[in-house]
Amino acid sequence: MKKTFSTLGFTIVELLIVIVVIGILAAISLVAYKGAQQKSQNTQTISAITQWAKIIRMYEVEVGSMPTIASCLGSNYTYGPTGTDVSGFQCRQDIISSGIVIDPSFMTLMQKYSQSKPQPSVTTTGYVSDVNWYRGAYYYPTNPARIDYMLAGGGTPCPDIGGIKQVTRQVFGDTTRCITNF
Repeated sequence: MKKTFSTLGFTIVELLIVIVVIGILAAISLVAYKGAQQKSQNTQTISAITQWAKIIRMYEVEVGSMPTIASCLGSNYTYGPTGTDVSGFQCRQDIISSGIVIDPSFMTLMQKYSQSKPQPSVTTTGYVSDVNWYRGAYYYPTNPARIDYMLAGGGTPCPDIGGIKQVTRQVFGDTTRCITNF
């Protein structure tokens, strides 16, 4: 009597090949998703900064000078380099006792020129240390006044934004800090 073998199943090698192909496709999808997510966050930030630049310029035209108050731009800021502490609303920390927060006086001054608060992405943090980090965007009343903002992706180019000029770009790991002057 002759024995017959059934060939209805897959061999281990065939299954391993399928698993490897699925893994490669998953890795490609994750990279594409991360790129799309970064682009979306950066588009949100650039749009908000463009609007804030216009609002601040309208203030300057009417008042004759730039605002003299430093403030985070937008809302929904958390505290700390990881953004998990909700005890404060801070977008910049440069020494242990100093940082920039959402300043209600600044927001009141700007309210005349825009009822909304354009919102940059606040999920991207430029981390230097626990007491030196940046998130979102902020206005700083130096001479000349400036807006600094964070973009996702290390080495991301800082675009030209109407009315303000890029001065410096800093890279912190996977975050780019754009420093602009009016």
